Amino acid sequence: MANTFSENNKITKEIPTASCLTTMVEEKERKNACLFCEKENHNSIECYKLQKLSADQRKDIILKKKACTICLKKGHFWKNCRASVRCLICNKRHSTVICTASQTTKQDPEKAYQPSPQKKTTTAATSSTQATTTLLQTLMVEIEYKGKKIKTRALFDSGSQKTYLQQDIIEELQIPSIKEEVLTHNLFGGLQTASQVHKLYDITVQSLDGTFKIDMEALGKSCVCTNVPSFNTKDITIYNMLKTHKICLTDKGDSTDIGLLIGADFSGLLMTGTIINLKDGLVAIKTKLGWTLQGKQVGIFNNVTISMFCSELTDYWGLETLGIQDPVETKTKAAVAEEVLASFNESVNINEENRFQNRGNWYHS
Repeated sequence: MANTFSENNKITKEIPTASCLTTMVEEKERKNACLFCEKENHNSIECYKLQKLSADQRKDIILKKKACTICLKKGHFWKNCRASVRCLICNKRHSTVICTASQTTKQDPEKAYQPSPQKKTTTAATSSTQATTTLLQTLMVEIEYKGKKIKTRALFDSGSQKTYLQQDIIEELQIPSIKEEVLTHNLFGGLQTASQVHKLYDITVQSLDGTFKIDMEALGKSCVCTNVPSFNTKDITIYNMLKTHKICLTDKGDSTDIGLLIGADFSGLLMTGTIINLKDGLVAIKTKLGWTLQGKQVGIFNNVTISMFCSELTDYWGLETLGIQDPVETKTKAAVAEEVLASFNESVNINEENRFQNRGNWYHS
């Protein structure tokens, strides 16, 4: 604002100038800049500097910048934050980047990192509809131990360094562990989980037709992957193309769960190098355990869009772990009532006219 002066040097009025506009624009840009490096081309949650900072150091920076420890934005503090964010490591109401639970937890190592029990699915519509889904490399195999066999669904995942087998299969076949490994999982953004003890098992994996079998080492996990789609048999075009190439798929049922995740430690041993392009990026890949499909397929699907998530495994590399996507919160009625009352007491006062006045903070459950 610029001031004008009369002859006796008294201020007569204020005239707005372009400098005010420039200042406000600069302040808005700085407000949206990354808290950790001051750059404006990414969010604070995605900053590369996070991997060099401890949780306490990150929190100190956030507080010095007068930002919210829940949504990592300036302009308000955590008491007034409207974002429905909870830490996916300890389930407390703060951003996962400042969580110290993974560093100080004294829980059983196998339970040091617990995924949210809520399925991470994205609703696409309220009913079945014509949609596109992306198929991953899945097929049916048999897990064999001392003559006993269990048929399960397997997934090839070159993004995983290890192979994992679902715990209930291990228990049903009564497979003994050969040793234990202590692993630390690295997350996007430089976060690390606490060290966890995993039991290692020797297993034999066999194709359904019995023409090939391979011995593997797999880590046990209570839940490997869920909601991974299979080939839609109602797609007549693709079905006829598979028939023309004499490709027989073993995974075309209704099951969406994965019992065996074949990581990069063994997936390379199972590839044959045969790949057939079918349609619009959808390819058929031949492995020693059978044929798999990979790519987009159009057809009739559920009202759930899959984005390759695993109940526990992909929490290690999923962006949701950093708080980019808010988890669904479930609270008891007593907890909700307590938070509503606390929010009411903080935001309501009595004005000069002896009336109740709300300062503008609304509670979001």
